[in-house]
Amino acid sequence: MKNNKANSLKDFVAEAEEILNGLDRCLLHIDSAGDKTQVKPEVVNALFRGMHTLKGISGLAGVEKISKLSHALEGMLDRLRLGKLALTDAIVTILMDGVENLRQLVQSAHAQRDDGVNLKSLFQKIEESVSGKNQGPSQNPFVQMGIDTDLVKVMTEYETHRLLENIRQGSRQGTALVELERAVERRFIPERRRPRRSYRGA
Repeated sequence: MKNNKANSLKDFVAEAEEILNGLDRCLLHIDSAGDKTQVKPEVVNALFRGMHTLKGISGLAGVEKISKLSHALEGMLDRLRLGKLALTDAIVTILMDGVENLRQLVQSAHAQRDDGVNLKSLFQKIEESVSGKNQGPSQNPFVQMGIDTDLVKVMTEYETHRLLENIRQGSRQGTALVELERAVERRFIPERRRPRRSYRGA
């Protein structure tokens, strides 16, 4: 039993370190960006997926501190990818601190010791960031584009955010509307029929 537990812990540490290395690469890419608003959504999504996976495997391994911290950071990244939180230098610093602390916790787990890493200040910063401070702009440009907001309601939060990002980054209005139309079609129940709309020339 002890050997099985040791092997499971060894597997966890190896996978966790690989995930943390990937998170580091994403954060370095973001940190090097002069304009954080131009960071591609795919980079934030990669951070979110990595943190989500780390939360899952740490929970299975019974490493409570890593599970709790990765869960808190996952929630923060979820708000970032949905556009509910602005990607600022302060937010990047919190994420970097989080990954650094996670790495220390993984090393402690590997050595099977408790190094007494104090996470109180970090948890407080995460809580402050997601509870109202550093929030992104809430202005919705759909009305300005003449898009029926009832159509937008059938989109997922993530689809809405991606469409807003395309608009914000200067995508052509016609392209944005075609993307909206496709999302709407995916959401409609089969028996509900609506006329196809053409946005060419918009």
